[in-house]
Amino acid sequence: MIFASYAYRVISNFVFLGLVYFTLNLLEKDEQRATVAILILVYAAMHAFSGLRSFYFFQRIERLEGETRRPARGPMLSPRAGRSSPMSLCSGMPARSNPISTSSSWRW
Repeated sequence: MIFASYAYRVISNFVFLGLVYFTLNLLEKDEQRATVAILILVYAAMHAFSGLRSFYFFQRIERLEGETRRPARGPMLSPRAGRSSPMSLCSGMPARSNPISTSSSWRW
């Protein structure tokens, strides 16, 4: 599959360069040639930027994978050591009165 992707890249780049060459040769005015050349340069720059960005993201993903595989150190040795139950989080909250009360001063 990797070989097929390389072959596709080579063939598509070759076809693209062929089209560019024939397009620039068929255009008669220099202004038209310059416009097409600038558009091609913008396309090539975007393509290069996209490739560099994907390498940057792959490096970040590999770094994150390395961090998740790193063994736990210190007091958190068990997988559940960093977790706390929702009830223990709510135990320090002050008690609230019942919001639906019959002794309310407001009536329909």
